[in-house]
Amino acid sequence: MLSFEESTKLANCFDQAMETLIIGCSSSEKILRYDDDQEMFSACDVVIKMDDCARWIIHTHDRKMIEQITSKFENSVITISDVRTYTP
Repeated sequence: MLSFEESTKLANCFDQAMETLIIGCSSSEKILRYDDDQEMFSACDVVIKMDDCARWIIHTHDRKMIEQITSKFENSVITISDVRTYTP
């Protein structure tokens, strides 16, 4: 496990990343390799997943965090867990 400072130092070592997965869990026992995204989303407090440099999935149970993140980016789409989507 890495602290936030260690994660930042590590991130500065890369020039390009094609796929990235960062998970944050309140319990270290939940930090493991998940075969299913839905299981990971349920178990983890925060999931940040980048697919092919173009699509980011940010999952959290904290609605305020989602609102803060989407306010920083134009054309953000929020997807509710029951698959309904809307644009803020």
